[in-house]
Amino acid sequence: MPIKRFKKIREAIHANDNSKAPKHGDVNFDKLYKVRPVVDKLNKEFMCQSICSSSQSIDEAMILFKGRSSIKQYMPLKPMKRGYKVWMRADSCTGYAYQFSIYTGKSDDGQTSVGLGGKVVLSLCEALRQSTTAIMFEERRIQVQVSRSHHVCAVDGYETCARHLIQVMCPVSRESSRM
Repeated sequence: MPIKRFKKIREAIHANDNSKAPKHGDVNFDKLYKVRPVVDKLNKEFMCQSICSSSQSIDEAMILFKGRSSIKQYMPLKPMKRGYKVWMRADSCTGYAYQFSIYTGKSDDGQTSVGLGGKVVLSLCEALRQSTTAIMFEERRIQVQVSRSHHVCAVDGYETCARHLIQVMCPVSRESSRM
């Protein structure tokens, strides 16, 4: 396909109505507003087409990007230093991505006690409310913070080697989930 034809088609494709986009100071402002329907549809289809395993992993990934963007991250210790930071919940054995969340920067959503990692773990585990699935992630401080936060679902922490495992069993009453 010639480049001119590709650019014409790209100009005509829109995933969301730009005239209805919330303004920058609005509470509903979303940096991914233009592509949010695509991201939501992909997450929905990944979940519909999957067969849930008993062991899943949450980790971050980088999508290489060198252009200008307000959500581009710089991580000097990663092989890909600049790009979009994406949190993914994937199968521990096959690597199938069940769900992903693109990091768009700081957000003030009221969950200050669990930190960024805890918020990511809790949001990606939201779809697992009716199942018992072992979720593995790396950071010890996230395990402690999430273990104390039983308002979303009951979370019990287990330490295995260098990685940490939480057993998500929902719905369980708040009183029965305390240690």
